[in-house]
Amino acid sequence: SGLLFDAEAKRYGVFEAWPAEVTARVLGYFGDTLELNDLIGGHSSIGVVTAALAAGRDRKISGEELLTGIVAGTEVTARLYESAVGRFKRYSEGGSVMVSYFNAVGAAAALSVMSSFDDATTTNAMAIAASMNSWCPAEVIFGQGGTIKPMLFGGNPAACAVLAAGYAAEGLTGPRGIIESPIGMMAGLATSFDPSKILDTERWYITAPQRKMHAACGYTHSSIDAAGSLHLSVEEQGRVESIDVAVPAFFKEAVGKEGRPKSANDARFHLGYVVSLALQGLYPILPEHTEDFDRIFGQGLTASLSDKVRIVPNDGIAAGGSKPYNIARVTVHFNDGEQRSQTCTSPIGSSENPMSGDDVVNKFIRLVSPAASEETAVELAERILKIGTAADVRPISEAVLELVRQEMVKR
Repeated sequence: SGLLFDAEAKRYGVFEAWPAEVTARVLGYFGDTLELNDLIGGHSSIGVVTAALAAGRDRKISGEELLTGIVAGTEVTARLYESAVGRFKRYSEGGSVMVSYFNAVGAAAALSVMSSFDDATTTNAMAIAASMNSWCPAEVIFGQGGTIKPMLFGGNPAACAVLAAGYAAEGLTGPRGIIESPIGMMAGLATSFDPSKILDTERWYITAPQRKMHAACGYTHSSIDAAGSLHLSVEEQGRVESIDVAVPAFFKEAVGKEGRPKSANDARFHLGYVVSLALQGLYPILPEHTEDFDRIFGQGLTASLSDKVRIVPNDGIAAGGSKPYNIARVTVHFNDGEQRSQTCTSPIGSSENPMSGDDVVNKFIRLVSPAASEETAVELAERILKIGTAADVRPISEAVLELVRQEMVKR
């Protein structure tokens, strides 16, 4: 993130003068590196909230207007995601990750609501954002994507949304059928989708949020929780012969890594690595566990346990579950023939097993404190919790952005 900050500064000058689309891009990038994004609609907040915060820096927007936009953008993102979840093309078939596309559309919806666009302008803003958002290659997300990877879930979608809203406001139009067209977005990402979930007037997906307890890919959370709940003693850890992790088959292409993690990003998607940490009682998985992966991999039994993890593709394990990525079964085989198993169908943070309000606030404070003091983090959390009553969100937006600037300069 420090490299990105320097690159943007060379092009756009001092941080305070950056255009909103640049600010949104950097916010999304930084949020992804620390796994601040949630799992509502496949990481909606990393695009929606960052775009809204960037827009809220440039003009007077009340807290109520900001929250209304964020709710709308989150709901749009979630409806697109839920309409096709379980029908996404295999990563080895489509080579693309759907999250980025949906986040761009949702972020554009948020900005449209915040700008009081009429229906036609809102439609064009979302369509333009969808068309401008670049390909989100699975190789970059799950393979070796270099340091550009954090741009793809939040940074680029948020920046595209800011630009799209500006273009739509000036009368530019977009491809209105880009979602449902036979040669459109869903045709590229999924084998089919259910339009009724997009058009549903009864259900609100935002009322059943899923948040991230762990700073790792959401595909790993059920496995982490199942492994952590086994509570293996140090003696038992030393007797492990093998570890079977049963998950839906498509997981293997995403998190089926082998050997030592190759980068911090690789560590976040390395099922063997994060399961080995959980088995040793390192819970929850924190940003430092993946950022400092090289040192941690060599400590204790991490390398040994990680190498013993075998993914067992099992689509049947997800039958009847609300979301396929929320289900996993971890079975530990010991060298004396004993085995112990634990199944998780609702990881902490899922709508069926939600994090409490205090859990969410404490996570915020834990993640923000390194960039500030704990006192500052607590004060900022209190201000954000009351943001709905703010007449102007610019002071809060500026406080968040200043923390980001300080942290990025450090890096």
